Amino acid sequence: MGTFLYGSGHLTVSSAIAVAAGTVEGVLDEDTRKRVLQSQREVEQIAAEERTVYGINTGFGILANTKISEEDTRILQHKIL
Repeated sequence: MGTFLYGSGHLTVSSAIAVAAGTVEGVLDEDTRKRVLQSQREVEQIAAEERTVYGINTGFGILANTKISEEDTRILQHKIL
């Protein structure tokens, strides 16, 4: 089985299909893994400070200025991933 490195590999339609089909394994390269973890820390910091940030702890579209609960923020972030 081949490997596709998210973050450094060149994503094409055929490579996306291969990953989706399970004939190629999608893997985060180390640099990408570090950037994802840094982003996670930043989102956690925003949530801890109770700042209102679009798409992290608000609704979308016409609800962009509506802050959502801590529980809904957790659910939203999980669903986005």
